[in-house]
Amino acid sequence: MKTLLYCVLFLGLFASCAEIKPNDDAGILPVTAPEDVESFFESYLPPSDYSYSNTSFNFGEETECFVINDVDDFKAVAPESVTLPEIDFDKYTLIIGQVVMGSPGYRFVSQSIHTDTIKVVYKNLGGASPATMTSYYFWGLYDKLKNAVNIDVCIM
Repeated sequence: MKTLLYCVLFLGLFASCAEIKPNDDAGILPVTAPEDVESFFESYLPPSDYSYSNTSFNFGEETECFVINDVDDFKAVAPESVTLPEIDFDKYTLIIGQVVMGSPGYRFVSQSIHTDTIKVVYKNLGGASPATMTSYYFWGLYDKLKNAVNIDVCIM
């Protein structure tokens, strides 16, 4: 069975999705992060399965993602005065993102890199929910990326 993904327009960011077929290329998936990196994000970034409107990371008010390839970039977006986990930035790229939607009725499904785009998929939970700008967060550790990364938010 095919699932049709709808295009979403967020604050000037046009994100489009194609129809997903069972044998589609999954793209580049995040690597399994070390336990200290997992613990760091569990402590300082709200979980991606729930909606939150505030985090101590340096996000603006729009959908965005940070592509982090060195410790200085990580320090620039992380909460102040926290001990950052060690990441081998010669080997890995860290992506931290925020998706802003007009409802709290979504749940994070997946993320993957396709060429120079990170595709972040959310499921619409259906049912009634208030119309309110809601921020969702995600992060992933990837094998070293050399290109800039755009964000493509898909709703299923």
